[in-house]
Amino acid sequence: RNRSDGELDDARLVEGVAGDRLVFKKRGRAEAQDVHSQTSEDTRKRRICFVMDCSGSMYRFNGLDGRLNRMLEATCLILEAMQAHTDRYDFAVLGHSGETPKVEFVEFGKPPTSRGDRLKILQQMLAHTQFCLAGDHTIEATHAAIDYVLDELASESPSALADDADDGVA
Repeated sequence: RNRSDGELDDARLVEGVAGDRLVFKKRGRAEAQDVHSQTSEDTRKRRICFVMDCSGSMYRFNGLDGRLNRMLEATCLILEAMQAHTDRYDFAVLGHSGETPKVEFVEFGKPPTSRGDRLKILQQMLAHTQFCLAGDHTIEATHAAIDYVLDELASESPSALADDADDGVA
């Protein structure tokens, strides 16, 4: 607590808005009593599934507002960020479009290992948006992502959805 760097301390948000610079805290794991006492809960990777909208509307309206470019940039950011955390997290990237609620771009346990692999994933996403049919499978994609994450028993396994639809799903 009261540090000038680290993770933002939620209890000091008001002080941060008021101009205080010491609103961060250091975060880490508590020292274990015994190395062998760690449970499988601590050693199991957390699974995260990112669902991206790869529908024809993303490609069609990209010229107006750049939505496809932003989605590809966000996906690139996710892939780059997750590369440094493959020891703690297992992640997948799925897409959905008018043709199907589930297109696998990155499977669990098979993260891209090089910049070229990450570029190929982004190119596959772009190609899918160019040649898919019109339609929306947002709700079905959300259910498919949850089922995909829960194929193996995993705790605290979130799914994140990126979509351009205005259907009230958050």
